[in-house]
Amino acid sequence: MSGMPDFQLPTAQLLHALAHQRTGGISPILEELHGRHDLPDAARAVLSTGSTDEKAMALVALRGVAGKSMVEVARHALRDESPRIRGLALTALVGSPDDAHDALLAALQDPDPEIKARAVEALAHTEAAQDALRNMVSSQDERHRLVGVKTVSRLSLRALDLDVRASVRDTSAEVRAAAIAALSDMGEATRDELISVLRDPDEHVRLNALEALAREPGELSPVFVDLLSDPAAGVRLLALRIFGKSGKGRHCNDVLPLVVDPIGNVRGEAIRTLGSLACHDASGTLRGLATESEDEGDRVDALRALNDLGAAYIDPVLPGALRDRSAHVRSAAAEVARVNAAREIFLSLCDLVISDPSATVRAAAARSLAGSQDVAVIPLSRALTLDPRQDVRIAAAHALTSFEHAAVRPLVQALDDPNPNVRQVAVRGLGSINASDAVPQLMRLNEREECEEVRAELLSSLARLDRRARAALASSGTRKPLFDPADESRPYTTWLRDPAGYPTSAGVVFYNTGRLKVLDDEGTGRSILEYDVEGGLLRLYATGNLVLTTAFSIAREEAPEEYGRTGKHYRLAVTDSGPLADAGAGPSQFSHIKY
Repeated sequence: MSGMPDFQLPTAQLLHALAHQRTGGISPILEELHGRHDLPDAARAVLSTGSTDEKAMALVALRGVAGKSMVEVARHALRDESPRIRGLALTALVGSPDDAHDALLAALQDPDPEIKARAVEALAHTEAAQDALRNMVSSQDERHRLVGVKTVSRLSLRALDLDVRASVRDTSAEVRAAAIAALSDMGEATRDELISVLRDPDEHVRLNALEALAREPGELSPVFVDLLSDPAAGVRLLALRIFGKSGKGRHCNDVLPLVVDPIGNVRGEAIRTLGSLACHDASGTLRGLATESEDEGDRVDALRALNDLGAAYIDPVLPGALRDRSAHVRSAAAEVARVNAAREIFLSLCDLVISDPSATVRAAAARSLAGSQDVAVIPLSRALTLDPRQDVRIAAAHALTSFEHAAVRPLVQALDDPNPNVRQVAVRGLGSINASDAVPQLMRLNEREECEEVRAELLSSLARLDRRARAALASSGTRKPLFDPADESRPYTTWLRDPAGYPTSAGVVFYNTGRLKVLDDEGTGRSILEYDVEGGLLRLYATGNLVLTTAFSIAREEAPEEYGRTGKHYRLAVTDSGPLADAGAGPSQFSHIKY
């Protein structure tokens, strides 16, 4: 059917039209149906005589109806021969648990394990539901046992841990793997029990046991060494990661054979593990891999492992690695090169930053030249003014700030860069090195700058460099950044949270225009969001009309400023009730935040 049906149709016919609607959407039809008092009766008729699609849409329409009439129709649908219809009926019933208790109890006897499991979830803590689940876990049917074990895990029903523990010896490998995962998720798996399962013939069972053990502290059992030669690559890989986290250098000889594993991921993990375990006796093997391996990933991993061992191990191979045919290897070599490295390495970095064909390598070389010999200002300045890639120019600008006065001239030239991100970094750099001689150029840029982020950076730098410039900007109405909470001369903090599920964000700039900008590690903007404060909490307006209240409270207060004066500031703090970062993600409270 194309277009919308006639809304003057009787309810039964409108339900039929709903089932066959192909274009135009079903929402308007559902809205019409939800306003009709005879919808339950019409749905019952469709459930008796209609096709599967018609029955399904009748049950979808019933979700907008509450009360006993809906429950009676859905209860009737629980006897349908189609698992799809019974599942939709159960979904409708779950929305009205008080009226639907008896019907949900009946669904515990459904022959389909998925439907039975959903009924168990709706009645999870009742004795009837737990009895039904116990019967599923011990069923003769493998599918029932598997769904039962997974349901116990999902609901974390520790009352059934003995039943799940028995499933560790199930004849089905899939059930055994699910049982191990369930016991681990519920915190009921013992270390000895997990170690015994490491000899299971099925790799998925061994993997689940190994993953559970990886989360538990404890001494490495000899069986872990055996797993390094496991026929399953996934098991070998996870075992290596456990060894790497152990920090026990006595296992170096056990790890060493895997640097020639036929699977690339396993080889790479083994090479990295030799570095993290400080396996100095393996340095010869690592040097050979760094210089002779045909696999560029192995050469990169070997370089980083040698770097973990120390300068005496990495420096001899760097000159060759900086000339490697692979840009990936050259970039890795540039990243680990030290500012006080040998002259040959320093000269190679100077050459790479201006002549390497890979922008990734040029940027890595620029970062490594930061804080090195003063002559590095020459290639860095050339990269800042001539490189076609903004990421290289940004890296060069960051590196130049470490040379302080010698960096003023190239950073001033970068104020004319066509890319606002480069201009922003240049402005920030001039402020951080207290380049007071650059105040006139910064003031001229402020007169013509259109990018709000650069203008905010200009205010921050000029306020630091020149008192008169600060007063002039204040009187001109220049927009100000809301705060510099990290006190790093940058108007953002690395501890705020991204609105999409609160993963760690690299940084956020607030403006008193009611906008904020999420930054990446290089200071490049990722997204701009609206914000305000609601009930003392920072509230973000994300894409798709999504409004999120963060875990951060904002309170206005007075705090001391220069020359004994006080000014209005904001204090930003993490509330106890909101989602928090990991322990290492940063402080839970910041210093005063200036408005």
